[in-house]
Amino acid sequence: MFNPDCYLPSESFFSRYEKALMELSDDDLFIWLMHRIGRSQEWIARKLGLSQSAVSHRIKKIEYHFRRRVTGRLETGSLRIRKN
Repeated sequence: MFNPDCYLPSESFFSRYEKALMELSDDDLFIWLMHRIGRSQEWIARKLGLSQSAVSHRIKKIEYHFRRRVTGRLETGSLRIRKN
């Protein structure tokens, strides 16, 4: 899981993180912020009228987005990201 807290903060890191946040849709931003403060996927799903599995998938997409935009790293794995 991508955890931005494990990196040493720098001005450029925060700038890239803020830019990546601004690129998220309103729903994805809500999902990310609620996930970061510890809300359950079930709770988030109820608030947005989604299934828990849909929220889980979107969290993975958001984590991929942050890895790509903030760290510049692309991790290959079994997760397939569909472009909407």
